[in-house]
Amino acid sequence: MRRTLSGGDAHRAVKVLWRPAELERLLGDLGWSALVRAELPFYWGTARR
Repeated sequence: MRRTLSGGDAHRAVKVLWRPAELERLLGDLGWSALVRAELPFYWGTARR
């Protein structure tokens, strides 16, 4: 996704919309302890090594 700000600067943003359980599992596979919740339209969570 490409976004142009009001000052004229253009930036590229990559968004990956994970399912909370899938993101927890993937982070767990990397050695992280994660808790991710969805309260649509928002997602929140914590993670630590």
